[in-house]
Amino acid sequence: MDVITVLLGCLLGDCYAVKSKAYFPGTSFRFKQSGIHKAYLFYLYEFSYKKGSGTNSGLREYKTILINAANNKPKTYYGYEFDLFTFSSLN
Repeated sequence: MDVITVLLGCLLGDCYAVKSKAYFPGTSFRFKQSGIHKAYLFYLYEFSYKKGSGTNSGLREYKTILINAANNKPKTYYGYEFDLFTFSSLN
């Protein structure tokens, strides 16, 4: 019940569902945050791993480059993300 409560709360904020058709068709949940919120994301990762809904693969760092339309200058953002297991029962 704890995992479902946290998952529903996060879906309202910083999590989203991804429907996969690859090796394991189903739906997984991806948590993604900027580097500023790294501690919060690590907490969610540890919580989900200890509750059995996440893998032991750890967090992935990502980089996003956005180009300002006004001055055509790129700005780079860094953050972290992780996925929960894929659940075929949610399709």
